[in-house]
Amino acid sequence: MLVPVVLVLLFVLGIYVASDSNLSTKKEYAGHMSTARSFAKQGIAVDAIASYKEALAMQASVPLYLELGRYYIECEHYAQAQDLGEEMLAKYPKNPEGYKFLMELYNNNGDYAECFKAYDKLVKKRLPTDSVQELYKEIYDTYELEYTDEYEEVSLFGGGYCAVKLEGKWGYLSEKGKKAVSCIYTEAGVFSEGLAPVLDTQNKAYFIDTSGNRKKNITADSVKKAGSIERDVFTGFNGQTWGFYNAESELIAGEYDGISTYANGVAAVKQNGMWSIVNGQGKQIGSGCYDKILSDEKGIIYRNERYFVKEGEKVYMLDASGNKVGTTGFNDARIFGGIGEGAYAAVKAGELWGFIDASGNYFIEPEYENARSFSNGYAAVQKDGLWGFINLKNELAIVNKFDEAMDFNSKGYVFVNERRSWKLLALYRLNHK
Repeated sequence: MLVPVVLVLLFVLGIYVASDSNLSTKKEYAGHMSTARSFAKQGIAVDAIASYKEALAMQASVPLYLELGRYYIECEHYAQAQDLGEEMLAKYPKNPEGYKFLMELYNNNGDYAECFKAYDKLVKKRLPTDSVQELYKEIYDTYELEYTDEYEEVSLFGGGYCAVKLEGKWGYLSEKGKKAVSCIYTEAGVFSEGLAPVLDTQNKAYFIDTSGNRKKNITADSVKKAGSIERDVFTGFNGQTWGFYNAESELIAGEYDGISTYANGVAAVKQNGMWSIVNGQGKQIGSGCYDKILSDEKGIIYRNERYFVKEGEKVYMLDASGNKVGTTGFNDARIFGGIGEGAYAAVKAGELWGFIDASGNYFIEPEYENARSFSNGYAAVQKDGLWGFINLKNELAIVNKFDEAMDFNSKGYVFVNERRSWKLLALYRLNHK
């Protein structure tokens, strides 16, 4: 009969002991926290940190990690703050506050690559990102300048590569700005379908692959130079005139005085002092002949199903069939830098540059001294003599500080010129892994 009574007494005693122990632990924890905060207020960092750690060992929590982490930052103990933040993430991988803490820490230290890495982890774990969106917007356009060889000239990225000139010779960089083909050619054309036309120091023209290997010879002795190849058709120069050639280096069409890059199925050709648009068989597109047909640095004339041509003193936009789009004439223009949504061409009206869509409507009214067309979400613009970049909201994303600027590629790289030296600008957002 005594057994149940004893069991009840033992149970009650156990509860009492556990409660007493728990109360004692809470008091000890509260004591460590009180001491830590008191020392922190007095600026006695060593003792404050020691007391914080005692409390953390007794009862870890995200708020406590954050409090100690912020105190580390206050004391400029950034390495310890980072270690603590990573420890917090390991212990609480599903709590977004840890990621936010590390992002703020990296941002304050200017370590934008690590900041984006922390954001990527947050997104990958499908955790709420609301608390870090403002910070993410703040760092969205951050970049670093990669000092490359001092190239004398650079072209635009295209076909995955960019032609660059060093010490009088041409070679290629990859889309990530890495050396792909050494600068050993007297001329270097545009990569298309994995091949690019080059002219070597012996005045031999042929096509190379993306590793610089000689890949396709030009069998016709009459062809002294070659342009880019597309669908087994390339442009060639015989020493006097240009024409279109097939894969066997046989002349298809043309005895032109000049020719643009053959790309997207078309090229501009010059005859009797006037320019017209033709396809790879030499058949004219549209009926117009023009004083000039505008192209980009790669010699390409057609993108986003639009051309720009010059008649007299005005530049007009044409559609794919060679018909004028609207009646508005511009003082100058640049061909579209991209296609589809987000593609806007830079045009000059009066003395200022703005941007239009493929229908000829203004997307951004003229307000810049000079401008380049939008490419991969950014457009280079000039103000007060210097170049920077705007985004699609016409917000200044990268301040005007460069002497010249080119177009962004899809990997977040762009060439800029600063103090007569070309450098690669790389967006951390796309280049932090």
